[in-house]
Amino acid sequence: MKKRSDITAVIVVKDGARTISGCIQALQNVLQYIIVAIDDQTSDETEMICKDLRVECHLISWQGFSTTKNLVAALAKTEWILSIDADEIINEDLQQSILHLDLKPSTVYAFNRLSFIGETAIRHSGWFPDWVSRLYNKNEAQWNVRLVHEGLTLKKDNQIVRLEGVAYHYSYVDFHQVERKFDNYALLRAKEWISKSNKPPILKRLFGPYFRVLKTYILNRGFLDGNAGLQLAKLEFELKRKELNYFKKLRKS
Repeated sequence: MKKRSDITAVIVVKDGARTISGCIQALQNVLQYIIVAIDDQTSDETEMICKDLRVECHLISWQGFSTTKNLVAALAKTEWILSIDADEIINEDLQQSILHLDLKPSTVYAFNRLSFIGETAIRHSGWFPDWVSRLYNKNEAQWNVRLVHEGLTLKKDNQIVRLEGVAYHYSYVDFHQVERKFDNYALLRAKEWISKSNKPPILKRLFGPYFRVLKTYILNRGFLDGNAGLQLAKLEFELKRKELNYFKKLRKS
């Protein structure tokens, strides 16, 4: 299969040995250039796996998601960047979409993710579909400075085109890992509010956690995910509750 030489895949990773091999191998089917930026605090075999797969590696000092992604994108020889996480594996349909894509100026391309908790695919609960804008021209778009759920800052004339196919997102080993990740998200969100001198609206403070349960389990049909949907609804409640609690603590400190 002919590989593209006008797109560079960029992966920023810490302790990604569980999934990095599958991520890289799927990309190698369609792209000639792949750059992996490995957090210098990584303690597993991520670097060895990447070197065995013969991709360009850089050890980096972590500076936050957005800043780090922008710095690594600047290392690419191509203008077009495919930013992908180490726990995302693009399926054959998405590989074909990327391979045959006619890149257009002022266009950003998005793909859909199907996330897993362990071996369970989460097809509802607000987790799917999950469109993320990841293929962009680095001269036209950059990552924003949000602490939580960073995204691309686009120009007014940028168009977003959705690609066929799916990236399998092996984000969590189990629900304990989801809980730990949500706790970190909650702390980062509270810090973001503090740094921007924002205060959660009164309705969010009074009803935010309860509305999140309603949205996850009923409006987003989390009940169709079975027991996984019920556990997610409970964790979403805790996420919103912890955001508010962390905000109160930080504001007092």
